[in-house]
Amino acid sequence: MNSHTRTNQWDLFKILVHAELVQRYQGSMLGFLWVFLKPLLLFFVLLGVFQVFAISQGINNYPLYLLLGILTFNFFSEGTTLGMNAILNKSHIIKKIAFDRKLAVLASVTHAGMNYLFSLLIFTLISFYLGNFVSFVELFVFVFHVIALALLIACISAFLSIVVVWFRDLSSIWEVLLLMLFYLTPVFYPVQIVPPAWRDLYMLNPLTILITNMRNILISHDLSQVSFTWLLAVIIGPLAILGYIFFGHFSKYIAEQI
Repeated sequence: MNSHTRTNQWDLFKILVHAELVQRYQGSMLGFLWVFLKPLLLFFVLLGVFQVFAISQGINNYPLYLLLGILTFNFFSEGTTLGMNAILNKSHIIKKIAFDRKLAVLASVTHAGMNYLFSLLIFTLISFYLGNFVSFVELFVFVFHVIALALLIACISAFLSIVVVWFRDLSSIWEVLLLMLFYLTPVFYPVQIVPPAWRDLYMLNPLTILITNMRNILISHDLSQVSFTWLLAVIIGPLAILGYIFFGHFSKYIAEQI
């Protein structure tokens, strides 16, 4: 791919991301604020229900603990959902313009990522207000986990966006699976309540590792408790390779199906 082609692809990518943002928030009075308001409503509901439970479990800074869990899971949920539907939602463009189909999926994941970063900005302001500050080292380790999460979302989206073209019911199935995953991920409860006999299996969920480590970094400020990063590499690395190959092969045939 020459430099001119790369420039054209980059320009198209920016257009796709901008189009997603405009399409989503056009006509909305609150616009981009909904990015934070929707998870915030869930936060208040769960906080009211589980505050007493959190105190009994000895969870410090439970409001921040809960909010970070919700925002991070929401990024995964939104990113994979938007990524899954990226090809179908951009079918009118795909049929008319020859471009790398991966850009359609990456634009949707980037859209969700921008929403997550905006939410993290507000989380940071709240955290600072409550006297919870982070060091540069902690910030660096946290950014590594955010990148790992974004890569995980992109990999899963690569598979889903292709499969849903041939199997449209996948959208509804994925919605149910996300609901199940929400309760199987320590969004509002600590990993320690999972029975020891099941904990090794439970830790195979990369979201469990990511959310737990993020809390240890930003809230507990204990980098010694950041663990299982090797397992993230073992899970995400092969998934990225397989997703790239899978998408590259089947994306050649999607135009005739949409």
